[in-house]
Amino acid sequence: MTPIAEVVAPRLLPVATIVAFALMVKGYGDVGEGFGAGVIVALAIALRYVVLGPKQADKSMPLIHRAPLLAAAGEFILEGLYAQKKIGRSEDRGYMAPERPDVDVDLERLERLRRMKKQVN
Repeated sequence: MTPIAEVVAPRLLPVATIVAFALMVKGYGDVGEGFGAGVIVALAIALRYVVLGPKQADKSMPLIHRAPLLAAAGEFILEGLYAQKKIGRSEDRGYMAPERPDVDVDLERLERLRRMKKQVN
C-alpha cells in the first residue's frame, strides 16, 4: 500500500465514528440514518483491514470481536428503559423519548379555586 494510505487508515476510524454519531443524531427523526452511519463505520473498518492486514488490524481494534456483545448489551439497556416507560418505541422511528402527556385541566375545579381565592381576599 501507499504510505499515505498506511498513515490515514489507522486514524480514520475515530473520525468516521464521530461522523456516524453526528449522522445518527442529526437524522433522528428520519428513517435510514442509522444504516448510513453503520456504512460509514464499516467502510472505515474495512479500509483498516485492507491496508494493515488482518493481524495488525485485529491488534489495533481489540473490541471489534466484542461488538455483538456490546450491541446485545445496548439492546438490553434499551429494552429495560422501554419496560420502565422511560422511553417509547414506534415502528418507523425505533426508540425515542416519550411525548409529554397533555395536561387535563378540570375547569370546574379551577373555577371553584378561583372563587375560593376571591372569598379569602
